[in-house]
Amino acid sequence: MKTLGAFILKEWKHIWRDKKTLLILFGMPIAQMLIFGFALTNEVKNSRIAILDPSKDLESRQLTARIDASKYFEVRKYLEKPGDIHASFKKGEVRMVIVFPPNFHDELLHGKKVTIQLIADASDPNIATTVINYATAIINDYQTEK
Repeated sequence: MKTLGAFILKEWKHIWRDKKTLLILFGMPIAQMLIFGFALTNEVKNSRIAILDPSKDLESRQLTARIDASKYFEVRKYLEKPGDIHASFKKGEVRMVIVFPPNFHDELLHGKKVTIQLIADASDPNIATTVINYATAIINDYQTEK
């Protein structure tokens, strides 16, 4: 045990004397944290989404426009029937589909709880969760304004 302590002390003195070793030991991790800290981000921008809107009313179009105007989403497709959802995910065309209920405007106007379905491609669960959270925030903001 005494030998190990002497060895550690010898190496510690050597590191403090040698400026190159000191730079590698302390400088490189700091440089890596700075470089990778700016290069890596978990923010998802311009996610391709599709809209399934059987109601096609003013309220659903306004909400769709608000979602499309955000920096997080880009509306790529307007689907006609629920069967198109699986095909869009399978082709890799979209990351999320927003499904409006058939009577969206009426339910929103009469104060009922309006349920909008968000279906995400879960092939990458982290991105799917992030995209769902972004869309939920935009929809909640819209519904509180109404």
